[in-house]
Amino acid sequence: MYKFRACCIAAFALSLVFVLAGPVSAKDTLVLNTWTVPLSNSEGAGATDLQLQEVFKRAQIGLVIEHLPAERALINANSGVDDGTFLRVAGLDKTYSNLIMVPESFMDLEFIVISKDKDVVPNGWGGLDQYHIGIITGWKIVEDNTVNAKSVIRVDTVDQLFQLLSLNRVDLVIYERLRTRVALREKPVEGAVVLEPALVRKPMYLYLHVKNSNLVPKIVEALRASKADGTHERLRAQAVRPY
Repeated sequence: MYKFRACCIAAFALSLVFVLAGPVSAKDTLVLNTWTVPLSNSEGAGATDLQLQEVFKRAQIGLVIEHLPAERALINANSGVDDGTFLRVAGLDKTYSNLIMVPESFMDLEFIVISKDKDVVPNGWGGLDQYHIGIITGWKIVEDNTVNAKSVIRVDTVDQLFQLLSLNRVDLVIYERLRTRVALREKPVEGAVVLEPALVRKPMYLYLHVKNSNLVPKIVEALRASKADGTHERLRAQAVRPY
């Protein structure tokens, strides 16, 4: 009896994935990975979750989203364990040769400095060379632009990142603006402030493993259509409103 019930539950859960993903064949269901809230979450209600669901529905491609540490997500996508990864800066395909960038951005993100020292003045990446810095492993734009810092400590999670700041192990940390707002609201760090202006604002992209290259034109067409009729921005605004 218990075995039968477990099988029914498992079958129902699996069916939910494909119902939510849309009416497509199993071979056209992609597993994409990403990192963390609030842009993506386990409920599938983050801004990029909603945007991707809409785009893939229009393109008639199934979608499953999983959450992994940033570096592991890249490795899995490049090796073909997963079908792709998002949100990522342009140019990663130069290093990760099995990835193809879908040439239409999903949204722009701002990378910012957070510090307990209000005298730190962000003046572009070069202005950070004199500091001890904390960053997230796998955020390539940040890794590439902090190589000349006094020291860099890399961590895997946002909790670890802000703990570096809380314990005064670094002078500053670099993170993304919306995620910072959520992180500091959930676990405040005494004295921590966001320093303006942002280091940089960059468009972010979806990357697919080369085995899925035939799907790129369909995704680009669907994404552009979603932007053109206003759905893309409406979904973003809906998801980030609580933050």
